[in-house]
Amino acid sequence: MLNDVIFGLLGFVVMSAAIVPLSLLVEAMRPVPPTPVRLSWAPDTPIRYVSANGVRLRYIKTGEGPALVLLHTLRTQLDLFEKVVPDLAKSFTVYAVDYPGHGYSDIPPAKYDAAYFVETIEDFLQALDLHEVTLAGVSIGASISLIIAARNNPRVSRVVAINPTITRRGAGWRAAPLSRVSSSPWRICQSSATQ
Repeated sequence: MLNDVIFGLLGFVVMSAAIVPLSLLVEAMRPVPPTPVRLSWAPDTPIRYVSANGVRLRYIKTGEGPALVLLHTLRTQLDLFEKVVPDLAKSFTVYAVDYPGHGYSDIPPAKYDAAYFVETIEDFLQALDLHEVTLAGVSIGASISLIIAARNNPRVSRVVAINPTITRRGAGWRAAPLSRVSSSPWRICQSSATQ
C-alpha cells in the first residue's frame, strides 16, 4: 500500500515536471499570429500605433467629442471593449490602447507592474497630446486610472473605475475600500462630476 502511494506521488511529480518544458516547447513552436490590419468588429476604425515610454503601442481612435481613454484588464487587449466602443463613439472621441505585452503592442523586457503601466499610459496621453481626458478602466485599468488621477495628472479630468485591483508584491488584492488606493482619486471624481 505504501509503495503504491509513493509510486503514485513519484509519477505525479514526474508528470508535473514534464508538463512545464513540454508546454514551453509547444509555445515556442507555435507560429506568431499575423498582426491584423483592421478590427473584425470595427473594420472602418483604423488601427494606429504610437511610441510611449519607449514602447510601440497599438491603439484605436474613433468618434467625436470629449476624449475618453479605455484601459483594459490584464491578459486582454483593446478588443475587450468591442461591444461598447460603437455606442461610446457617438458621444466621445474614444481611444482604446493595448498595454505593453498585451494585444499587438510591443513586448519589451520590463517589470510588468502597475507603476510600469501607469508610466506608459501617462506617456501615451502625452504622446497624443490629450487634454481633459476621462480615463475609464476595468480591474488593473481602473487602478491605473485612479493612480494617474491621484498624481494630479493635468491631462486627466475624470475617472471611471470599474472593479479596481491593486497588485502588491505580486499578490493581487481587491481595493476595497477605495481608501486603500487613495482618497485623492475619489475627490477628483467628485469635483469633476459636480462641474
